[in-house]
Amino acid sequence: TKQAMTKHTPPGTGDARWDAFIGALVEWLSARGHIAAPSWVHDDDRFLASGWWVTPMRSLRPHEFAGSPASFKTRGVYIHRDSLVNV
Repeated sequence: TKQAMTKHTPPGTGDARWDAFIGALVEWLSARGHIAAPSWVHDDDRFLASGWWVTPMRSLRPHEFAGSPASFKTRGVYIHRDSLVNV
């Protein structure tokens, strides 16, 4: 099942930004699939102390911020939901 695939905490990537991204992605996919997110997505190491825009293009930051799903925004990860369509 989808829930079983995300039940166990994945190892850290060595980059806090991507660890937060993975937590946000799993929480977002869980909500889209109408299943409970695993508890590990709420661990402190799945949140950033300062914001990270995935795109390096500064001119897109307002667009990315406005379109970021809540699970990403709360972690300080800014990526427009349209960028997640094929995930």
